[in-house]
Amino acid sequence: MALDPHSNLAVFSTIGEAVMLIRTHIKPYVVLVLLVTLPWAAAAALGYFDDLGAYAAQAADGQGGYSLEGYPIGTLLILWTGSFFIMVVFGIFWYRYVLLGAEGALKFGLGQFNGMFWRTTGYGLLLLVVCLVALAVSTVVVSLVGGVVGALLGAAAQPAVLIVIIVPLVLVAYAAPLAFMARLSLPFPAVALGEGLSFGESWSRTRGSTWRLVGAFLTASLPVALVGYALTFGLYYVLFDINIWNPAHAAAATDYWWVTLLMSPVMYVPVALCLAIVAIAYRDLGSSPAAETAPGVHFAR
Repeated sequence: MALDPHSNLAVFSTIGEAVMLIRTHIKPYVVLVLLVTLPWAAAAALGYFDDLGAYAAQAADGQGGYSLEGYPIGTLLILWTGSFFIMVVFGIFWYRYVLLGAEGALKFGLGQFNGMFWRTTGYGLLLLVVCLVALAVSTVVVSLVGGVVGALLGAAAQPAVLIVIIVPLVLVAYAAPLAFMARLSLPFPAVALGEGLSFGESWSRTRGSTWRLVGAFLTASLPVALVGYALTFGLYYVLFDINIWNPAHAAAATDYWWVTLLMSPVMYVPVALCLAIVAIAYRDLGSSPAAETAPGVHFAR
């Protein structure tokens, strides 16, 4: 049952439900992750990234700096663009699995999906612009404040004092786009269900839950992301003596693209968790008839 539109999101029960939803829909989750990862794995298997070793080694040795001259950058742009569109598909299907369950997730027509796809793409590009502008503005403001503080303290300031001042300012700079992302995220699950919700309505519904959403995103995703990266980097180092942090070694890792493909279901868990949190917030911070009546995992609030 949906909560009052302006009630606060229950952070830990929302995270718990998001985790349970991945367990419940593990098979479609893995299929969706492979859909996202396979284009990059195929490009690596076909040798597209082979020349990266020379570029990375040149950068590591300081021989003229990093250069992509002669590199088929067009193919890279195609991969990035294709990945963006595939992630749109990932998001639509995952929102539907979260909110409608396995029975309702695939019940839609081709025309309906076409509308979902392009509306989600448009919303995604617009949200990206908003977040980039927020990051740019907050970075400029924080830099100005940091510069003024540094000038006032002068050369006598101890490094520890500067760190105590600068680190919170940097966190504020990165918090701004996260806040906008949280407040403007609800139209995405709405579109996936064929329902309508504007950015303005999303902003209104999430009032009072901004930092709860941001906290849920970070609490759910950061530990899993750290574990995923540690496991992936550890596999490369143990099996192939490759240090991912070394640019020249990182390029050599493309020869073992199957390791990344194998680990992709782990690496995309943070993405799935954050999308599930957004979907749950859409269901609970307002009204969604389709989501309320769908069979799913509903924790007590």
